[in-house]
Amino acid sequence: MLRRSRYLGFLITGAFVVLLLWKTDVHELTTALASANYLWVTTVVICTVLSYVLRTLRWGRIVRPTRSLPFRTLLPVLFIGFMANNLLPARIGELVRAYALGQKTGLSKSFGLATILVERLCDGVTLVIVLAAVALFVPLPPVGREAGYVAGALFLAALVASFAVLAREERALHLLSRCLRPLPSRLATMIGDKAAAFIVGLRALHSGWNLLLIAAWSAIIWSVETTSYFMVMKSFHPTITGGSTVAAALLMMVMVNLGTLIPSAPGYVGVFQFFGVMALGVFGVPASVALAISIVSHAAQWVTVTGIGLAFVARESMSLGRLTMDPSASSVPVDATSGRSTGV
Repeated sequence: MLRRSRYLGFLITGAFVVLLLWKTDVHELTTALASANYLWVTTVVICTVLSYVLRTLRWGRIVRPTRSLPFRTLLPVLFIGFMANNLLPARIGELVRAYALGQKTGLSKSFGLATILVERLCDGVTLVIVLAAVALFVPLPPVGREAGYVAGALFLAALVASFAVLAREERALHLLSRCLRPLPSRLATMIGDKAAAFIVGLRALHSGWNLLLIAAWSAIIWSVETTSYFMVMKSFHPTITGGSTVAAALLMMVMVNLGTLIPSAPGYVGVFQFFGVMALGVFGVPASVALAISIVSHAAQWVTVTGIGLAFVARESMSLGRLTMDPSASSVPVDATSGRSTGV
């Protein structure tokens, strides 16, 4: 399955790259890259690091209903997970992050995955809201509108399902146990324990105050992310029509991040650039300049996150091969009743 996903990702990436090259004048692209003021691009590194620091603080808030984990524990794990997404196909980085969290804290991998799901839901909802706000002032391309509709439906369905499970935790686990009865008892117990730990990981959604804080962190994170796109655009000085540079940066930020939900090669190569060009095209930016902006923005983020992630792998004395190949995290089960890890 993973191998098929990898092939599909490379195939989709290849298609996007072909489309980009077909619509782009290579000479104009190289001219745009050569004429940029790369001093502005250095701010992208600062914005990227700051956004991941803020993501760590938000993740700590998501985990807190179960266990209070220090910033210094979560930051390396978060960078390692995003680094793995840059190097490996099929968003394996989410599994890597859950496994690394289990290695450092003893928490269940299923619990870690649930907290990452909450994080992704917050990101998705924030992006859809920003896209809807931009659409009030700027006509979106058809693909942008469809992406907004699909993403909105998916994230809304996931949120409703999560709230429904949390509202009836015991009933949900009881129904699951009934479905698992035909399986061998050992397998059924293992699946049931993982499901219980997963539900515990969703409990950040239980508290209205917690939700408000997580939403606030999400708004700040994506504001910082938008600033990084804005700074790259400043380095190229593109002519913006039909809107402002801020609006263009907002739309680019939303489009490239929703676009990365599509299966692609590691690091979202091709997909990132395709949706970046599409977003900036709404504001009359020539395809060659828009592609140059997308390439530089993507490269700056990719190098920063991947470099820091690899440095943390080395510092934590972790093996990247073990993180990606070992299916069984050594983790401590989570008590579904108390929401606390047991045996710690």
